[in-house]
Amino acid sequence: MAHSNQIREFLLSSEGVNLVPVYMGPNGVLTGSARAAAEAAETDLGLGAEQESSQLAEAMELRRKAVQTRVASMWADFEAEEALTARQLTASKKGEQALRAARLEQGRQRTVKPEDAP
Repeated sequence: MAHSNQIREFLLSSEGVNLVPVYMGPNGVLTGSARAAAEAAETDLGLGAEQESSQLAEAMELRRKAVQTRVASMWADFEAEEALTARQLTASKKGEQALRAARLEQGRQRTVKPEDAP
C-alpha cells in the first residue's frame, strides 16, 4: 500500500479524525498550537497590511486633492495676472497712439502758416 512520508497533523474531535496540512513557518514545520498562533499572526499581518494599504490610498487621495487645489489656485492667479497684463498692454498701446496723434497734431500746427489759418 502506498503511503506519504510527509508530516501531517491529526485532529481528533467529536466529528472524528481530521488530517490537517502542516504550516510551514520561517522556523520550519509547525503543528498544534504553534500552527494556530502562526496562522493568527499571519492573519493579523494581512489585516495590518490591508489597513496600511487603505490608509496609504486615502493619504494619496488627499494629497491628489491638495495638489489639484493648488494647481487650480495657480491657474486662477495666472489668469488674473494675464488679464491685468492684457489691460496694461491695451492701455499702453492706446497711450502710444494718443502720443503719436498729439505729435502729428503738433507738427501740423507748426507747419500751418498764419495766413492759412481759418
